[in-house]
Amino acid sequence: MIELVIISGVSGSGKSYLISNYKFFGSEFVVVKKKTTRQPRIKEDSNNNTEFFFSVSKEEVLYCENNYYFRDHLYGFDCTDIDDLIMQNKIPMIIIRRVNEIMALKMRYKNAVAILCETNLNSDGLNNLLQRNGSSLEECQIRLFSIDEKIIKKEYEKRYTIFDLILENNYDSTFLYAAKSFLDRVKT
Repeated sequence: MIELVIISGVSGSGKSYLISNYKFFGSEFVVVKKKTTRQPRIKEDSNNNTEFFFSVSKEEVLYCENNYYFRDHLYGFDCTDIDDLIMQNKIPMIIIRRVNEIMALKMRYKNAVAILCETNLNSDGLNNLLQRNGSSLEECQIRLFSIDEKIIKKEYEKRYTIFDLILENNYDSTFLYAAKSFLDRVKT
């Protein structure tokens, strides 16, 4: 039985797309929301976002058991939230981008699986991201091609073995169905 699904990948690879479609994977899947000091992006609805509690105070995020900085913003979550969901026979899903944090969660939750979303972002993918986020081309290019993203990509390349599934996003429905097929196989 899966205890936890960790979704990872660089910006624009489909992490948020997978997490926002968590109900597609089955009624037992639920999202662990992280707290962040970051403001919502243009098309991110702070009331209906499945991934974050936005605009949380720095102190509140630092109080979380797990917290980290990324692009000048603080993010955090508590493993007790994961534990509570597991006790309710749910399968928590969370986006974690850094390899060390993924490894720590996989050590704590022996039946955790990690999915790496990868993409060779082409013009269709960039246009998809622009339309979905409502961000400008410049904002998206900064997010997608920053030094942070290059560092994270190198971390993944060095530690591919921590991932249970490497999922190529071609910006079509096969991405979602491939994730579902994998989770259906491993959840029992």
